[in-house]
Amino acid sequence: MHTSPPVTTPTNWRYLGPIFVAVGACLWGTETLYRVHLNHRFSADLLVFYEHLFILAVMLPVLVTQWRGILGHSRRAYVFLTFSGILGSALGGYTFTKGLGLMAPTAANLLLNVQPVFGALMAYFLLREKISRAFPLWAGLCLLVGAALSVKHVGDLWQGNTLLGMAYIVATAFCWGVSTAFGRGALLEIPPMAAAGARLLVGTLSIYILCLVQGQPPSLAEFDEILATAPAMLQGGLLSASLFKDFLLLALFAGAMPLVFYYKGLSHTPASVSAFCEMLQTVAALVVTWGVLGDALVPHQMVAAVVLLFAVIRLNAAQQAANVELADAAPTLSGAH
Repeated sequence: MHTSPPVTTPTNWRYLGPIFVAVGACLWGTETLYRVHLNHRFSADLLVFYEHLFILAVMLPVLVTQWRGILGHSRRAYVFLTFSGILGSALGGYTFTKGLGLMAPTAANLLLNVQPVFGALMAYFLLREKISRAFPLWAGLCLLVGAALSVKHVGDLWQGNTLLGMAYIVATAFCWGVSTAFGRGALLEIPPMAAAGARLLVGTLSIYILCLVQGQPPSLAEFDEILATAPAMLQGGLLSASLFKDFLLLALFAGAMPLVFYYKGLSHTPASVSAFCEMLQTVAALVVTWGVLGDALVPHQMVAAVVLLFAVIRLNAAQQAANVELADAAPTLSGAH
């Protein structure tokens, strides 16, 4: 069984890696704009399944040209890749879509900033990246202010929909944070583009199974209905009311493009660092949810958001300091450029 020999990360990629992860995160931050519209029309599992079909179509050239890169690696790499697809691509998308249906979109996206807590923990257990001594303090503060951020009125915290929405968003943070560590583990052996394509295939199969388990198998007639709205997009452009347009933009700008940037950057970036680069998803999401959708925060949520971001930044600094030696010697793939 052949695996690529680890090599030292080039100095330029030591800096470009986190930048690529950040660009991918910014693109992912735009997904709320399309997902909120589609959430009114489709159940969460079907929405995520059709989304995956569109992403598959967009990434078909990658799948065709990079499939050989998935062959000949260790069982450990395949296990990491499989869980990255199940958690990051399928379940993460599903729980986020469910959470958006139960919570205000701005609060939901800000609450996702607890994601690095899970990412750093899993990087420690799976990849032996270090946990800083300050981790419990800042991680605990992240979770505490995350609860305050979730509601506009304190009394709403105990309402069923609010608690369920919070649970879905925290589950999303867990799925995406853990997926970061699994993805990093897979990229120690598998080339980034091959890993991105395989992750997408695993995610598509996983969300299809979830649809079947929940008694909502995808319908060819329903997919035809989506495709039938393509002429409306061609006639009305990006401002048209078209299911095809929303799915296509979701697939392009919140699916394929960020996935390519993310996996290329992640192959040169420790998971504990990349998890914090993904914070820029919040910035892009705020532009969408507050600036475009008009979902403003009330004063106590603004304070909670500032405290949450401060806690994550401090946690980020502590984690980077703890992992500086590992980052200097971070293994990556030969021939991954």
